Amino acid sequence: MLWTCACGAVNAKTHRVCELCGADRKAAVDTRLAPVSRHCPHDGAALGQDGFCPRGGGYPHAMSCPFKCPPCRALLDWSGGCFTCYGTRTGRREEWSFLGEGYYTHMPNGSPIGDGQHWVQQEPAGRPAVSPAANAAHKHRVVKLLTPLLARGAAPKPEEKR
Repeated sequence: MLWTCACGAVNAKTHRVCELCGADRKAAVDTRLAPVSRHCPHDGAALGQDGFCPRGGGYPHAMSCPFKCPPCRALLDWSGGCFTCYGTRTGRREEWSFLGEGYYTHMPNGSPIGDGQHWVQQEPAGRPAVSPAANAAHKHRVVKLLTPLLARGAAPKPEEKR
């Protein structure tokens, strides 16, 4: 049986201290897990402390967002949004916002940003979410687009239960 030190060295179960760095076994981050790779899985570049890949110009695609929401400290989504407090201390929908910076791998048209394998910052922090007026206008457009389909019976009507 082996244990892995926080420095990445693999040691025999009988050793109470790491042979490489001398750290106590109990001080190891997790003796059951292999060390976390500090290299980008897409291009092999060394990652920064927060996981940033300098070669790719962003964070590796497989990585979860490391940023926290300032009001509630929950993890943010890569879009910069918080699904816990929605970026407001009051909870009022009119105040919802994206407190974090927006990171994306592809443009809205589907073309990749850079190599398409890294989350690259595209939007600043502090963007407001859609206002109620804009939301109503978008709903109107969706209803207008779907009405012909619903009239032909191409899709179930919202009030129908399956």
